[in-house]
Amino acid sequence: MLLLWSLLQLSFSISLALRMHAAWSTVLLPGLATAWLSVGVAATQTRDCSCGFYDASTQHLFTESTIVYFNESSGLPLEDFAVESYEHKYERDWNAVYRQGAAASNVRLSNSSSFPSLELAVAPPTQDHLVVGGGLRTSRRDIQYGSFRSLMRSPGPRAGGSALSMLVEYNYTQSIELSLQNMEQPTDAWVSMLMHNEGASRDLGVNYTTLSNPSLANHTSSPWDWIEIRVDWTQDAVVYSIGSVRARTVLARDESDFPTVPSPLYIKHWSIGDIYQTQGPPAIASVANVGWVRMFFNSSLMTTPKHEEFDARCHGVDACAVDDMALRGSSIFSPEATLAWEQAKPKTQFRVPAIVLISLFMTMTLVLLLNTFLRRITPIKHTVSTKQAWTENTDSLQPSERQHPSGNADLPSQAPTLFEFPQSHTVVDLAVTHLAQGRDSFDLLGSSPTDTASTTTLAGPGAAQDARHLGTLAFPPPAYPARNISVTWPIEEEIDKTWQEEGAAPDKAIKSGLTATTAAIGLQPPKKRVEYLAGVIAISSIIVTQIHFYLTFLPAVVKPFAPVHYVSELWAYKIIAPYLLNLSWIGPFLTISTRFLVANYLRDGDLRNVAEKTIGRIPRLLLPIVAAALLEYFLIDWGVINSLQSLPSISWSTWPYAAVYSSFGQFLTEILGLIYLIPNAAPQITTNYCTDVLWTIPVQLQGSWQALLSVIVIREVKTPWKRASYYAFCIINNWYAENWGSYFWVGLILADLDITFNYKKCISNRAWVHWLSLLLCFVLAAGGLTLDMVAGLTGIPIVTNEHGLHADYATGLPIAQTANAGYPEYFSPTLDGLIFSVGIHALVDLSPFTQKMLSTKYLMMLFPHTFTIYLIHGFVFWSLGSWVCIRLAALGLPYWLNMLVVAISCYSAIILSLPVLTPAIELIGKNITANIWQAAHEEPAPRRPTLYPFSKTMLLCRNVSLPTVSPYSVGSTAKLLNRDAEECDSENSRELFGDDVEFQDSTDRISRVVEHDSADEITRSRKQDIYKDRKGVVAEVTVVEAGPRSKP
Repeated sequence: MLLLWSLLQLSFSISLALRMHAAWSTVLLPGLATAWLSVGVAATQTRDCSCGFYDASTQHLFTESTIVYFNESSGLPLEDFAVESYEHKYERDWNAVYRQGAAASNVRLSNSSSFPSLELAVAPPTQDHLVVGGGLRTSRRDIQYGSFRSLMRSPGPRAGGSALSMLVEYNYTQSIELSLQNMEQPTDAWVSMLMHNEGASRDLGVNYTTLSNPSLANHTSSPWDWIEIRVDWTQDAVVYSIGSVRARTVLARDESDFPTVPSPLYIKHWSIGDIYQTQGPPAIASVANVGWVRMFFNSSLMTTPKHEEFDARCHGVDACAVDDMALRGSSIFSPEATLAWEQAKPKTQFRVPAIVLISLFMTMTLVLLLNTFLRRITPIKHTVSTKQAWTENTDSLQPSERQHPSGNADLPSQAPTLFEFPQSHTVVDLAVTHLAQGRDSFDLLGSSPTDTASTTTLAGPGAAQDARHLGTLAFPPPAYPARNISVTWPIEEEIDKTWQEEGAAPDKAIKSGLTATTAAIGLQPPKKRVEYLAGVIAISSIIVTQIHFYLTFLPAVVKPFAPVHYVSELWAYKIIAPYLLNLSWIGPFLTISTRFLVANYLRDGDLRNVAEKTIGRIPRLLLPIVAAALLEYFLIDWGVINSLQSLPSISWSTWPYAAVYSSFGQFLTEILGLIYLIPNAAPQITTNYCTDVLWTIPVQLQGSWQALLSVIVIREVKTPWKRASYYAFCIINNWYAENWGSYFWVGLILADLDITFNYKKCISNRAWVHWLSLLLCFVLAAGGLTLDMVAGLTGIPIVTNEHGLHADYATGLPIAQTANAGYPEYFSPTLDGLIFSVGIHALVDLSPFTQKMLSTKYLMMLFPHTFTIYLIHGFVFWSLGSWVCIRLAALGLPYWLNMLVVAISCYSAIILSLPVLTPAIELIGKNITANIWQAAHEEPAPRRPTLYPFSKTMLLCRNVSLPTVSPYSVGSTAKLLNRDAEECDSENSRELFGDDVEFQDSTDRISRVVEHDSADEITRSRKQDIYKDRKGVVAEVTVVEAGPRSKP
């Protein structure tokens, strides 16, 4: 009876176990189940499955297998697996601040009596951020498609951040990974299902709490306990399963990098400190367990004859089932299966003609660029003066020919003409009489030094078009010295902005025109650049590049609580960084920008100054940025910054990040976002542009509109105390609203004090006031920076407390009482930065010594390139700098030497690129902006006929031999027609006069056609060539009578 009762209990237990397995679709008691299988049932060896393994769920047949049960092993299965031992020099992960390693000592079989298994341990990190874990790799590397299953147990809750992974990997683009991610907080632990280096997004996984919730349909056993994971890899899809639940499916048709390369399988326990993936690493040793590994796959070494032999041998023979838990052992494999797969190199033929042509054109391009560069840097020496040239031109003139009846010098009779005119005729003299003198113009036509009573000017674009035809008209050229004709359009641009200051002269921002300047008008002296302010801009640009360099490579110098390579970084953060690596240095950009935006209007009150800045501000800033962003778009898509993803594991900085645009539409959207974004916020382009420096562009644009509107109001407030009160009111309100407008108001105040009240002269006249003012400015400038140093030394969160005083936009409460409390974002203004900007700007205005220091030759040489440095320095750091850093780290160089080489390489590349990039940026920014302003405010050029300056008769009578007649000739000129000329085409004549007009003969027809064309041209020229240009110069084209000319 006792024996019968025992048998009944045993059968009931087995039945219950089978039912639970069917219900939960997982192995809840793997130790008992495998023990029962190994004792109660004879194991089936895989050598008996010569016709492969069939997966009924996916209907796929596999030829190879590797099956290992660690609870049945007395030692590590070194025939099928190799124990990993390595130390990565760097990791390819945007957020990995630790490097991954493996050691054989961290791989061992457990001595657990309940369920023996394989233990994989992760040790605490070393001082140089190396985390040593443990792992196995299959001996076979020819695995191509298959079904991979493993029984695993994650480390316990609160054991530290680590990952237990099963992955098939050839490289970072050909990988399939399923990992149990144990986080610092148990509620954050999750199972990730990733492919080809995907980001660790929670959308690509399942949280532990979801898997262990019994009320959900996809409930399985908790990953804190034993759980089966599975990956099915076929030509069509990759399917991830947890227990029996299909968790994710990736179709091959949806992926451009779908895995196809033969690869080994890895089982490993690791950690790299990725805050979004594993967190960690664990502070103490963390242990994960593996119960068994079952792999069914195909071999990439199986050739077509082998496939044919397999099909013939196994036709009609049943394959073993992959779900048969009694299967044991592994398939026999050859030594070739242990070799890594290599891509066959295609045979390439050198295309000699293509190579020759490319080399030729590249050589020509380099020669042209070199020629242009040398011409720019080599001064042109003029050996012949203008006076000498005039003498040479006029010495050959007869006394009667030197002076035109109108008072202008005439051309010599020997000047070549295009056609001969045997009789007297009328010409159009392009002389222009000044009715109102303009302020600026260009030297178009030289005048005699002895004849300065009149000024000859051709103003406006229409006149320039006329002037270009002076040597090709079918009538005598105008009476001017031919050698002194100079039709040029130099553009002088004064669109003042943060990194470019052209001077404080009240002239127009963009000036263009055509003029011949004489002594009656006089020459204006060249403008004097405010050099010390240019020096401030140059220093600020250098400091901004330094901040970004340290954020990229040495974050502990500028960021609190960042990982430290050397102890000296902490001292630099506390003492040097508050003064020389402070974001407050952005303030001078904004204040100086405002100063020169409003200076001209404060002087003369001309709203045209405001109009110029309003129209030119956006293109002047945005066009170079579009060009730079488009260039980076191309280079990033080309893979120039691929090394940047591996940099965090060496620099321990997760700040650098840049991704390629998903489409060109996204590029356009983010560019336009720079215009319309309302600060304080970071534009979307910061994730697609190297360093997020472009967040200042929306600030400058919004501040520009605020400054241009404010200066109109300020100039109308005449009483000083009212003006000062208005300033105080606006600055306080902008500060409380945490708006960058307070910086622009400071720039407006300083400009107003200098231009309207001449405060520098008033202060300098009294020595004690001058020194007291200097002391006050120094205290403000140094005090604004010292606040950060005090916070770093004492731990008092001064900036955080000041940030908490402002109102929260969403709730209206002080920020300190909301969830947004804490240190302000980098794109938010701070009070210490405002104080520093006031102090440093006033200090350089009042201190001659400071002005002299800021006006040094090297700063002046650097200043024209500040905008270029602003745009490209981040790309150089993140491309060349990251590449050099990675390569030197792989060589094992100490980090201080690595950084020295990186800094020299990056700044050398920036300096060498400036002579090439700055002219291009200036061309895109200044010249196009000048053209936009010119098109916006100048009247368009007069409309000319298509054939101008030729007559329609050139085509209407193209088959008739006619004497050459000027299109402006009238009256007797029409009677000079050759009476023996052939008749003009009657159809062309009817186009002018209609079908009802009758002509006496061919001569009558020709004569009437020419008279019609000449009268039409003269009428049009009188109407269109009399206009008023933007400077108020009235230009009138006159018709004068010229005497007969002799043949040369």
